[in-house]
Amino acid sequence: MDEKNNLPRVESPHTTLPEDTLCQSCGRFVGAYSRCPYCQAEMATRFSIVLAKRIAVFGSIIGLVILLIASRAKKVETIEIGTIAENNNMALVRVVGRVVNLRLREDQNGFSLSLDDGTGRISLSAFDKLRIFRDRMGENFPRIGDMVSAVGNLQITEKWGATMFLSSPGRLKLVERIKIEARSFDDISHDDINKIFDIQAEVASIKKFSIGRTIALRQGETTLPLSIFDKDYEKIGSPDLATALLTPGSVIALRASASEYRGDLQLRIENPADRDNNKVVSRGAGKPVTGSSEKGSRKPESSQIPKSGNAFSEVTMDRVGGRVTIDGSIASVKDFKTGLKLELSNNGAKMTVWVKSDIRDSITDKTLLQKGARVKVSGTISSFKNALQVNPETTDDLTAWRD
Repeated sequence: MDEKNNLPRVESPHTTLPEDTLCQSCGRFVGAYSRCPYCQAEMATRFSIVLAKRIAVFGSIIGLVILLIASRAKKVETIEIGTIAENNNMALVRVVGRVVNLRLREDQNGFSLSLDDGTGRISLSAFDKLRIFRDRMGENFPRIGDMVSAVGNLQITEKWGATMFLSSPGRLKLVERIKIEARSFDDISHDDINKIFDIQAEVASIKKFSIGRTIALRQGETTLPLSIFDKDYEKIGSPDLATALLTPGSVIALRASASEYRGDLQLRIENPADRDNNKVVSRGAGKPVTGSSEKGSRKPESSQIPKSGNAFSEVTMDRVGGRVTIDGSIASVKDFKTGLKLELSNNGAKMTVWVKSDIRDSITDKTLLQKGARVKVSGTISSFKNALQVNPETTDDLTAWRD
């Protein structure tokens, strides 16, 4: 027996304490210590403490397993895009819709896409994850026209409306791959609005208007207009195609979709940057019709944007993404850090105009942004919080309105 155990036992005044809470060497209270803090004698491990430790460890593990099972068993709510409101901010939801726009940012290793489920549109973004999504999804990586399901947290802001961030490839799933077929002009009708198909046609004529071109495409005896804005024309991935589109007599193959303006059927290139499905079949013998945008020049009827007049009635949900020109008097002004919210009034009708901060700050004539000013606004139709609005894209899109 060592020297410590030969020390005389000191009687503890705490006679009511359990024997195993006292040091066997000096008799002092040591509680749960495994070594006496007074005489440094080793304490015999008590069964109750060991049991408590084991129960705590195993209980924690079992609790984590139960939480994992519960989290996987809980189904994420599927929500209609058009019903998204402020109280859904940061909510984890699932949206299912068709991809109507896809933008790949190879230099930033990111991508964004727009989903349309028939009730509205939402933008989905993934930052610095493009390669991961491509590697994991492989052939199931979404394309324009595909039906996909996405799970993520909603973020609702005044500037961007409702958006969703994709954190992992497992939250983006391909529901249905779009089946694209070749169509003839005779088979295209108003029932095909927003449908995607492949066409092959001859460039018959080109007409320039202030913000784009209308190209008449001929297939046999049938001619349909192809409207393309300047900003989309600049995105065309093939220089040969860009030239052929402006050269009468050229035969081109396009992946296009049907749209409607003022009741007239027209076509649009689904993805101008797509080099695989937008090609030149044969080049016309003539010279390209470049044209110039002249103020006051008449625009083609099928894609004309009105120069004046109350066009509030043309701002409808089925035209979200298209352009329109409206005019009226500014009834109210709300200034935010991210932009300016104007409410235009014309003959009792009202329409919201959202002017982004960079455009607001670049407008030199600030009287155009004051209450009571009479303005003409051209811009893209969008939906924010299930309400329609017009978004000017440049300072030239907001000018003084004169009768």
